Amino acid sequence: MGGKVALEIFVTHSCEPDKVKAFESHNIPILEVKISDSIRFRKELNKQPFTPEDLEDYFEKLRARFSQQVFAKILSNPLVTQHSRTIIKKLKDTLDSSNDKMSRVTRNVTLLERESARYKQYVEQLKISQNQELESFQSILLEKQESFEQSQLDLHQQYQRQIGISKLYTAMGIVFAGVLTTLMLLLLALPHINYELAARLVVDYFNWVKH
Repeated sequence: MGGKVALEIFVTHSCEPDKVKAFESHNIPILEVKISDSIRFRKELNKQPFTPEDLEDYFEKLRARFSQQVFAKILSNPLVTQHSRTIIKKLKDTLDSSNDKMSRVTRNVTLLERESARYKQYVEQLKISQNQELESFQSILLEKQESFEQSQLDLHQQYQRQIGISKLYTAMGIVFAGVLTTLMLLLLALPHINYELAARLVVDYFNWVKH
């Protein structure tokens, strides 16, 4: 700033904004010192006549007071403004970068949501397909079970028929054996025994039983 500073004395009117901007554009800070009514030149304030000596005395009083302490308000500090602008620019750059990252994240989330929706649809279709295959397998298994049960029933009925036929054959064999025995006894009782016929009857009986 070249060691320059503007000192504004605020008596009745503060520094105009255009003046502040003009100093700021030249990198000159502005300090505003307000003169309150308690330290104003009383004769001027009361609109009384005064002499140069009165002004000189007033000036000495002000210098004595200001040599101890002065309260001032900073109206403009170009360095602070420039620093603030630098910080604002950095913050803006950071914000822009964050917005870019957020946009990328949003796009990635959107893509993931679409992928997730496709996977869900695929899983649902797979479930439907598996359910259909399971139902088809259960239907085939039920048919096989019914066929197996029918086969068992058929075998049982066939077995029962075989048992019935076997019992019939056994009964017929017993009857035939009784008849054959009776016939043999009759043949043996005859005066002229036909041994050859009796032997043939016995052989035929055993062949019949064998088959």
